Amino acid sequence: MLAADPRTPNLYMVWTWRQGSRGDLDISFRASHDGGKTWNERRVLNADGPGTAHQIDPGIYLAPNGRIDIAWYDGRSSAVPVDPTSSDLKGFQDVYCTSSLDQGRTFGPNVLVSDRTIDDSIGVFANNVSSHYNIGLASTDERVWLAWQDYRTAAP
Repeated sequence: MLAADPRTPNLYMVWTWRQGSRGDLDISFRASHDGGKTWNERRVLNADGPGTAHQIDPGIYLAPNGRIDIAWYDGRSSAVPVDPTSSDLKGFQDVYCTSSLDQGRTFGPNVLVSDRTIDDSIGVFANNVSSHYNIGLASTDERVWLAWQDYRTAAP
């Protein structure tokens, strides 16, 4: 996902990235402050530690005041162990977010947003359908709204 600040030459990029062939999936971020000519170093936004869980499908939105809001699906609370060699996302996920007030130089803590854990064995994540999409965000200077898929209307 890519976001452009209409008031500055700043560009912000967020994506899911795997460190090597045996790493878990993490949320990565880079910023350009010169219209994409150069980019800062990649940084991991999820703060769960390496190899503990997959984080996937980030969304990004810029508030009018320039705050960067980023959210993603996060498996850190899943009781199902992560197989870092697989992209099979069986288990449980929550939605987390973080924000930056200084053009992506630093980010606040990871904040749990979802009010119930998503079970990947039912609903849109089940039956090898793989119909999950990036988290949707919309922001004002005071708030951020998120939209995500979960299982609430699914039957096992």
